[in-house]
Amino acid sequence: MIPNWWGAFLVHILIIIIHWIIKKPIHFLIILLVIVFFVSQITLLAKNSVKENNFSLLKNYHKCFNDSNLIPNKKYVILRIDDIQAYYLRDVSIKMINDWFSRNIPFTLWVIPMNLDTDNIMVDYLKANKCNLELGLHWFNNRQDFPEFKDVTKEEAIIKIDAWLDQLKKIVKKEDVITFIPPDNVYSTWTIDAVKSKNLKIISWEWKWYFDYTVSTYFFDKKQLNDTDSIITSVNNSFKDKSFAIVMIHPQDYVNDIWDIDEVKYSKYLDLLDRLKSEWYSFTTMKDYFNYLNKEWIKTKFFDRNIDFQKFYKLNQSIIDNRKW
Repeated sequence: MIPNWWGAFLVHILIIIIHWIIKKPIHFLIILLVIVFFVSQITLLAKNSVKENNFSLLKNYHKCFNDSNLIPNKKYVILRIDDIQAYYLRDVSIKMINDWFSRNIPFTLWVIPMNLDTDNIMVDYLKANKCNLELGLHWFNNRQDFPEFKDVTKEEAIIKIDAWLDQLKKIVKKEDVITFIPPDNVYSTWTIDAVKSKNLKIISWEWKWYFDYTVSTYFFDKKQLNDTDSIITSVNNSFKDKSFAIVMIHPQDYVNDIWDIDEVKYSKYLDLLDRLKSEWYSFTTMKDYFNYLNKEWIKTKFFDRNIDFQKFYKLNQSIIDNRKW
């Protein structure tokens, strides 16, 4: 209990303050505005600090669970998320990745590397969790007005690839990067030579070649998300021809008009992850699956659109025929 003299002291202080406010209201208003300004700034800094600290905690939160030792009689799904880059939808991207982590799902990230090394939060986050993910080359400069690799020479393509790899040196070693997806699914024949010369092993796009995506979570023509059932059906159909399926995802598919997470859309994303887990699929990355196929079945060093799909189908037929599903 507060002693009586403390109560009297507080009452006298309050009377003095009120008396001063009545005599000098303008001074009081100025002081009040200054206090409000500083309190608001301190609050904002505190929130940002908490946010930064949360990312610092996140980057050390997840243990390595990705197992590169694949097993022939399993159905493997590769989840790839496109357009990972500096600052743009960073919070959404990290949230999506964390929801993979919480389900022990490894994945492939297609990275737009321009200025990535200036975004310390994203760089630190990816670096700390790199054992559970694969980074692949997508756009370099993220210009949307032309296919970036459409008419480039081999030398021009090499310059772009070298610049991209240089942006990633804080995160992974060059030899850990083996996948390339051309912007707008267009590239020159010289690009293939450049990709091979930089020790990249896979070109992935959308024309039904071996490492192309099986299904997208977004229906581009109708500008809407595909429902989970149709995605699962496409994944299952893929196993009739190949021993794995690739699902393409974009962070921008799950935001609203002001670029915040759309909870309704995002619930479909979580539903897809849970459905895939409940179907007893196994999960891997493009790099790990390439290493598995190269070691066990196909015995080649490069996969692109110019290699006949039926060749891979025949070489991979034994794994398809002998699966015990």
